Amino acid sequence: MEIILINQDIVLIGLFNPSKFDRHTFIKNKILKEDEILNNSLFLPERVNVSTKDITITINPNQLIISSLSGYYKKLSEKLAKILNLADQLSLNASGFNFRYIIQPVYEEDKVNEFIRSRFFNPNNPIQSKYFSIENSMFGFYSSKDFENTRLKLDVKPITLNFISVNNKLVNELPLGNDSNKNILVNNKSLQFEFNYHRDYSITDNSKEILLELIDKYELYKSESDKIIDLL
Repeated sequence: MEIILINQDIVLIGLFNPSKFDRHTFIKNKILKEDEILNNSLFLPERVNVSTKDITITINPNQLIISSLSGYYKKLSEKLAKILNLADQLSLNASGFNFRYIIQPVYEEDKVNEFIRSRFFNPNNPIQSKYFSIENSMFGFYSSKDFENTRLKLDVKPITLNFISVNNKLVNELPLGNDSNKNILVNNKSLQFEFNYHRDYSITDNSKEILLELIDKYELYKSESDKIIDLL
């Protein structure tokens, strides 16, 4: 089965001042070009939502989140680094690099169920074998480990998706034309693999310096996720 990266985001928990991030700030510091910023972007003293065709940036007093809209956006970590470099200091409680993969939701439900059961049902687990062996049971798992100065947490679970598929590829909008391979997928069963590379910060940490070091290794976290997915 084809497993694809559906989106990625970086979440920072701490103290932020959204009023410092107006439209001009993003343009002046070459974080975004003026024509990249969409009209639905919002710049308020207590909340900033910046949208482009590829990413969104949300800043409020307690969070900064930068997300890709679909698939893998290679420059996501670079743009975050530019934002962080605008501040002399950073007060962080936690950070997370997140990558979400799903089974391409174009397969028959029986095929998805068969894949899930074959990979994640353990007959040697007495709870599963006694109470969850019936046909409509679903399975997933949670695993974690230390990895490159973060805690990798992998959460795998069945999900239901509503998506548009064109030629067996997911898209955000239904294109014009009479393509016979267009499908609006409603309540399609899939499986989500959510990778979270989590880091906590203490009050004595230089959180900006530590986070920038993690950002320098961003491709390494993506690569580790890909390696795990490739085992399936």
